[in-house]
Amino acid sequence: AGRPAEGLRRLDAILAQEGRWGLSGLGQLYLLRGKVLQALVARVAGDVGALPSGFASVNDVHRAAADAIQSAWDAFSKVEDPAREAKAASRYAQARLDTVW
Repeated sequence: AGRPAEGLRRLDAILAQEGRWGLSGLGQLYLLRGKVLQALVARVAGDVGALPSGFASVNDVHRAAADAIQSAWDAFSKVEDPAREAKAASRYAQARLDTVW
């Protein structure tokens, strides 16, 4: 899985310090986490053995991507940033569609 898996580990470490970030910064980090998870799904192409620890299936990764993007959307909504909120909403729709297709 390579780079997306490493990026995910780093993002999770940064998100663990969420008190350091404002809502907008936190939203950006969650959106980035969702994008990394989407890239990870594209790379593993159904090879469960290539998934990082903590994920039992590709569907788990899809759900985690959608959850991260939903968190970003919520954060952007709270700080009233309509441009980023729309971006997150669009990415969320794509993440949900990915789980279906």
